[in-house]
Amino acid sequence: MLQENHKITATQDILDFIVGKTAEDTNLRIEKLVSIIKADRKAVEAERTFCRAPKKCINNI
Repeated sequence: MLQENHKITATQDILDFIVGKTAEDTNLRIEKLVSIIKADRKAVEAERTFCRAPKKCINNI
């Protein structure tokens, strides 16, 4: 589900984190994790876009 729907590779650590006691709990945890990862990916992409000036951001990448 993580890979197919969200392109997130589910490691054992991720599964340990998201699998809850019920399917509903697990789905809520998945959605929370996905929102965190999407926000992080968006921030990284914004940083890349901002860092088009080579010398300005070379140490930040």
